[in-house]
Amino acid sequence: MAHSYQDMYLQVVSKHKGALFVSCAGEELPRFLIGDDFAASEQGWYYDMSSRVIKIKCHKPQQDDFKIIVSTKHFDLIGMENNG
Repeated sequence: MAHSYQDMYLQVVSKHKGALFVSCAGEELPRFLIGDDFAASEQGWYYDMSSRVIKIKCHKPQQDDFKIIVSTKHFDLIGMENNG
């Protein structure tokens, strides 16, 4: 069955923190720190602190079998991975 949509918009509830990264079909999406910049973009993600939601938008990959990964692996306040 062929899909008629070209773009995807997802919202992931994350009550405690944003994401370390978000990827679609193996490609990391750009992170936006300003909501207006995210709104003006075609693809990327933004953590809305007021609603505690990771907002994601991206183009649908060509293949029907793909993964969207939202990593909330432990990181510090500036978003860098914490290996300690």
